[in-house]
Amino acid sequence: MPIRKLVFLCTAAVAFVSSTPTVATGTGITDVSIQGTRFLINGSVTYPGTDIEGLLLNSRMVQAVFDDENLGTAEKWAYPDTGAWDPERNVSEFVAQVPTYAAEGLGAVTIGLQGGHPGEYSRDRIVSAFTSDGSLKSAWLDRLDRAISACDAAGIVVIVSLFYQLQDHHLTDEAAVQRGVDNIVDWLEARGHENVIIEIANESSVGNYDHHPILQPARIDELIVRAQQRSSGTIPVSASFPSGGIPPPDVRSVADLFLMHGNALTPEELTGKVATLRSKSEYQDEPRPIVFNEAGSNVDLLDAAVSSGASWGYYDQGENNYVDGFQSPPVNWSINTDLKRSFFSRVRFYAHQGSSSDTAPPSAPSDLAAIAAAHDRVDLSWTAATDDVGVTAYDVYRDGWLLSSGVTSTSYADITVTGSTTYSYEVVARDAAGNSSTPSEPAWVTTPTETDEHLFVDDFETGDLSRWTTSSGFSVQRDTVYAGRFAGRAASTGPRAHARRDLGAGVFELFGNLRVHVTGIGSQPVTVFRFTADDGTSVVRLLLNNRGRLCIRDDVKPAKTECSTALQTGTWHEIQVRVLIGDPEGRSEVWLNDVPVLDLWNTMGLGTDPVAQVEIGESAAGSTFDIAFDDVVVSPTYVG
Repeated sequence: MPIRKLVFLCTAAVAFVSSTPTVATGTGITDVSIQGTRFLINGSVTYPGTDIEGLLLNSRMVQAVFDDENLGTAEKWAYPDTGAWDPERNVSEFVAQVPTYAAEGLGAVTIGLQGGHPGEYSRDRIVSAFTSDGSLKSAWLDRLDRAISACDAAGIVVIVSLFYQLQDHHLTDEAAVQRGVDNIVDWLEARGHENVIIEIANESSVGNYDHHPILQPARIDELIVRAQQRSSGTIPVSASFPSGGIPPPDVRSVADLFLMHGNALTPEELTGKVATLRSKSEYQDEPRPIVFNEAGSNVDLLDAAVSSGASWGYYDQGENNYVDGFQSPPVNWSINTDLKRSFFSRVRFYAHQGSSSDTAPPSAPSDLAAIAAAHDRVDLSWTAATDDVGVTAYDVYRDGWLLSSGVTSTSYADITVTGSTTYSYEVVARDAAGNSSTPSEPAWVTTPTETDEHLFVDDFETGDLSRWTTSSGFSVQRDTVYAGRFAGRAASTGPRAHARRDLGAGVFELFGNLRVHVTGIGSQPVTVFRFTADDGTSVVRLLLNNRGRLCIRDDVKPAKTECSTALQTGTWHEIQVRVLIGDPEGRSEVWLNDVPVLDLWNTMGLGTDPVAQVEIGESAAGSTFDIAFDDVVVSPTYVG
């Protein structure tokens, strides 16, 4: 059977917003097409060898590019932490979750250009990518481009829903509606997006499309054909209809696929609806995919749809609380509730059936490390689990609850934490067959208060020196590590070996905390921790002398060095240094393994220039040493 990519000779030209590019710039990774009743991605059937072969398991995420230009109603969508609605934050958080959806096996999402039901029905809000004459708003296009591109890179199809009830009145007349269709098709083509399906209108047959008859069931087929012709048949087009019925005959005759909703149906009613559609002559003459792209959150309905050969779409209205659901803004796009986890668990079951003969779980992830990078961020890292077939993803748990599912790397940033709070984390590995490992050993961390925000943090778990401004002779290694998988190392027989971090604005008081492991030093003193001014001039440094004693040196005239206890080699030590400029004289304080080294608590000159850079390792040539570094923290307050 031929792939449904029809070629139409009828084309027309129309201008769209000037900010729209006129050349194809999409990433072009994911190309969706239709062959009979099956979906293809890049010419290959979806989910091969599984019960959902040829289908698109999907989720309604219509608010991914949402905005409300009515300030009076927009305040209802405010984020609880900021008290304000932010469309850029909304799309950025959606984009950040797309790889997780893909790892779970999700095949498609529906995204709306006039949003969807945000928690209340009203004509007051202004939620529309279209101006009154059908032109496209550049801010909406920017958000849509980012969302589609992220899905493209992850192998996910986007069902672009153009019009929504109670918002169509923002277009002046029928000609504006037609221009809107033309303009969005032209924009999708110009951007080179091939991972898209167009839904002309959401639930065309509901009574709230009372401004433009062309959006109603008797005439919406005209817009379907218009979009097909506009794209020369390269973009599949349809319109959706609510749970109570099936698409009307004229739509069944022209649509590239059948879009239906199944909210509140029983499994028997859903399969009966599929059977009714298949009994119609338009389907029998040309069988095409049947897709529920809004069908509630009961996964029994997913099973019923799959058993009848129809694609199924998750719809989770939720509440306007930044926790529940995927539709009531502000939306939390993570897989963070039992309902969401239930759906994605079922998706994962179907999507990864090809490895069902594999019953051996992966090993538990090891060396889990958690570090509070800020009052509102915890960075996690771990050593990869192993599996006889292969680990496909990790699930991250916080305080016993699933935080994120389908993480594909061995690191994760938790940006949902709050300051001055203790958290525990565990990580579970999964393989392609859905087997799960036992949890990793827990990692505990306490976030600083917002006023105690760290200036710089590096536990080297990135595996590189990307957090440092510059370095020379300094490496990241796995042989001598305090926690996690990696640590830094400065080793030399003469050349420099150090890393430097610029702090931005200079500070007059700061605390530097780090772990050090000394393997050996030669006959010359070696710098461990240096604090410098903006021009690179050294202010004060912590060093080891040739007898291995811990010393503090004031590098501002009159320069002086104070030394104390010897540092035992071959083991890890925690060192913390406080530097205070002025007050009215400078001051240094040192702790070793949480114990004050009172010999190194000194009043010093230190000058008047604030500290703007920190260095670890020796930046001067001529010394021999081998020192490992881990868990470097620079903060305006004591690092507990």
